[in-house]
Amino acid sequence: MSNSIQRFSFLITCLCLSAAVSAEPALASVSAPARQWVSGSYVNIRTAAKKDAPVSATLIINTEVRLLAARDDFCEISWENNQHGFIACKFLSTKPVTLAELSSKKLANGATDPSLSARAFWLQPGYDRLMAVASYFENTMLPEKQRESERKYAESGGAENSEIKRFPIPELNAMRAKLAAGIVAPKEIAELASNWDGSPLGMLPSSALHQWVYHQIRLTKVPSSFFQSTNELASPKTTPEKISAQFGIPWKLAVTAPPFWGGDNNSGPSKNGIWDMGEISQRLDRPIYTIGMNEKAELVQTSSTIDYREIPGGDTSPCVGNPHILWPVTDSQNATHIQGLFRSNKALNLSKAKSTVKLQVLLQPKSLPADPHFIRALTRYIDLDGDGIPDLALWDGINTQVGLGDNSEYHLKLIFVNVLGRWHFLDFDEDDPPCGC
Repeated sequence: MSNSIQRFSFLITCLCLSAAVSAEPALASVSAPARQWVSGSYVNIRTAAKKDAPVSATLIINTEVRLLAARDDFCEISWENNQHGFIACKFLSTKPVTLAELSSKKLANGATDPSLSARAFWLQPGYDRLMAVASYFENTMLPEKQRESERKYAESGGAENSEIKRFPIPELNAMRAKLAAGIVAPKEIAELASNWDGSPLGMLPSSALHQWVYHQIRLTKVPSSFFQSTNELASPKTTPEKISAQFGIPWKLAVTAPPFWGGDNNSGPSKNGIWDMGEISQRLDRPIYTIGMNEKAELVQTSSTIDYREIPGGDTSPCVGNPHILWPVTDSQNATHIQGLFRSNKALNLSKAKSTVKLQVLLQPKSLPADPHFIRALTRYIDLDGDGIPDLALWDGINTQVGLGDNSEYHLKLIFVNVLGRWHFLDFDEDDPPCGC
């Protein structure tokens, strides 16, 4: 071989070696496309097997894909409608992820791992999980400079300047879009009426005074009448999400205001909202019926989608009131938003409804706190269908409180429903305590 040919051959060999070193490593094809599932909550799919390649799509947890090839950190996949891209292999699993699997993963103190909240949301979307994800982002993604600015503002009583600044997070936006489109909540979160045997339930206030009051409630014995199942009616204070779970009606969520500074001269400034959500509105996709009582003790019925608003994180001002069960409903209140007595998925014929009231004197023992002091109770029995059998019992315990004047009265209200001849507890309400602001 001549020298020139040898030099040319050597040059070609060097060029090929150089190209082999500089090229991206090829992904190794699998023998046959294998079924896999996305295991990350909201995973970027890229146009090439590189970390800085453009994002072409995002896939949520448990999206089924086909594994085409794999090498090192990246896997080539395809999914519905022959879409194609590259995913970090660590976000693939050979089986779908379950809620039970996520809930079994705990922190050292036994608490649920907040880093798993996003995955749990996509498996079963809901309000509480959305708030858990937003709280996790608040705790882990807020720049320290912004956090310190807000802390100083709160501690200074508002003397410092601090604007609440949050940047958009695509996954959180996608979660809200999912709820804004409307979903049916899972049945297991519905809050149905609970059997009442005269013993206080765990959801009720449990002070010594409250315990005594509950034992003063003596409901008349009843046979079966109007309601045949606890699933026929919902609490007047329950959220659209839980009504959705009970009646199978889609519910929707919307953010109606950004975070804002609240509080007052007593509490000082307090941040209201979580991440970029200052006020949330829930509503049903179609109306249901609310049954209440007017000032003449007549049952009234309205239809609405129940616009339920709340501030994530709450307002720490001591003078912020709570939503209350209202009876009777006064003319000054908006009848389309009455809390009423209960909610129903169907319109009721109330033309035969009747009610009676029984007075009960309450003699509060001196061994209990003197304030508040319960003095009497009124129990209103409501017969919905006119068969002479009570279907609802409204127990209204009345007390006086120190510093409110001789004529001031406060109320503890409990609603009971007759289901198949047994009284069931539906909900309770208590007047807000005196406010010193």
